[in-house]
Amino acid sequence: MRWKLPAVLNTIPGTTGFLIALPYGTRADWVRNVLASGSATVVTRGDRVDVDRPSIVATADVEGQIPAKTLRTLRLFGVNQCLHLEKS
Repeated sequence: MRWKLPAVLNTIPGTTGFLIALPYGTRADWVRNVLASGSATVVTRGDRVDVDRPSIVATADVEGQIPAKTLRTLRLFGVNQCLHLEKS
């Protein structure tokens, strides 16, 4: 079964992956599904990108990779975790 989920993605500058903010935490079904499968497909700007090696990271640990405006919003709403995905 394929799932589609709209999410705001921030491409991590200087690496080969993506960060997805987790405002609903790590227990959301889609997050658990990606972690369990170990891979997913991200569609960004019409391009399909296969990703793997999902991991949960603290927003504080990757704040240097998140645009300042986005980081302020994440802090305002108490988003303290992100899903990190590497391009396959």
